[in-house]
Amino acid sequence: MTKILGDRYEFDPKTDFLGSGTFGRAYRARDRRRFQEPCIVKQLRPELAERNEATWAFAKAAFEKEARKLQALGEKTDRIPSLLAFLDEVDPDDGQRYFYLVMQYIEGEVLAQEFAHQFQRGPFSETQTLALVLSLIHI
Repeated sequence: MTKILGDRYEFDPKTDFLGSGTFGRAYRARDRRRFQEPCIVKQLRPELAERNEATWAFAKAAFEKEARKLQALGEKTDRIPSLLAFLDEVDPDDGQRYFYLVMQYIEGEVLAQEFAHQFQRGPFSETQTLALVLSLIHI
């Protein structure tokens, strides 16, 4: 079932799922107002609200902090995605309140995948390590 956020960002939770972390789930989405340009939707995991009020409050604060950091940093470098939207919406199907952040999609390999491929070939050389650190230092 396709979801549309803010009457703009469209994704299917089943087919567009990219992965999940401690606080959120990520989906590849499309911006309907920008010729289906790809973007990333990250949803704060709603099941965190079921644990207890303190956990939910902490998760919401951390999620909002991430959005604010994306907004500040994403505009300064092409290595960090820009924040496109921070949404607080009620799902018409279940009546539950959900929080989302929408960010720019940056083509490329996920850093964890890049590390996994490298580790299959062996440990990083000193030159490779230095090159990696220098590339990250600009962020």
